[in-house]
Amino acid sequence: MMHGLTKIEVAISQLRLSIALFMEEREHISVITLAGAAEEILGKIAALAGSTPALHRRAEGARQLHVALWGNDPGDKVFKDLKNKTRNELKHLSTGAPLTIRLEQECIRMLDRAVENYRLLHKRAAIFVVQYERRREVLRRTRDQRTVPQAQGDNDNQRPTPTKQGRRATKTA
Repeated sequence: MMHGLTKIEVAISQLRLSIALFMEEREHISVITLAGAAEEILGKIAALAGSTPALHRRAEGARQLHVALWGNDPGDKVFKDLKNKTRNELKHLSTGAPLTIRLEQECIRMLDRAVENYRLLHKRAAIFVVQYERRREVLRRTRDQRTVPQAQGDNDNQRPTPTKQGRRATKTA
């Protein structure tokens, strides 16, 4: 039996599955390749609709920073290739060298771009997109809490206790 599928239906199917796998903390490599395929299709459709796709926007930002810092302009293709390096290494035998990848971080990068492109095309997000965005926000807050340095003397394992003179001292729990 033949099915007529639009490219946007294909991309949404890929995005839905990649988000489901990510939420279940399964098959990170498949998350990256599925989300990457969805990101590419949704980005091309967004560009045809007159929007700037996530990859173009991010590559342009990186290019502008490079120009400001180094004074030369290598063009945006260099930065697009860098942003797609992991996805392309997983899809193709690019270098043949073993890969060293932070899988969860790469999943998030690719899913974020795919979701951004999805949002360019849809005023209202599907439930699976909203669920991912909520999970993403929790992960962001957790990461931020881990990277905030504690003030000197600040320790969650300390609690004030009274001393004999009535002053408060800090006791480690």
